[in-house]
Amino acid sequence: MTRLLNLWGSAKAWITAILAAIVAAGAAYLLGRRKGSSEATAQAQLQQRAETAENKAAAAEAAAQHAEVRREVESESIPLPDLGPQRVGDADRDSAAGRLRDDGWTS
Repeated sequence: MTRLLNLWGSAKAWITAILAAIVAAGAAYLLGRRKGSSEATAQAQLQQRAETAENKAAAAEAAAQHAEVRREVESESIPLPDLGPQRVGDADRDSAAGRLRDDGWTS
């Protein structure tokens, strides 16, 4: 009987040691996984910020180009005369409406 108790005590110590090793390995795995996950998240956030900065720079450049084109168009269209609407048939030949006339169908 004492031998059985000694064997049980020895087995209990081995089982406890094995379970402690398994728990320690599991904890190390989970901590490493969490750390790797947080590093991946941080890397993704950095990449997201870089892409956002690039998009903002591209949008600012596009807005500057748009403003330049708009300024050019407006500077070209400012000298045009502001005449009211005219009938093509009654328009002076030197006006835009007069240039639409075709002597084949108007008198």
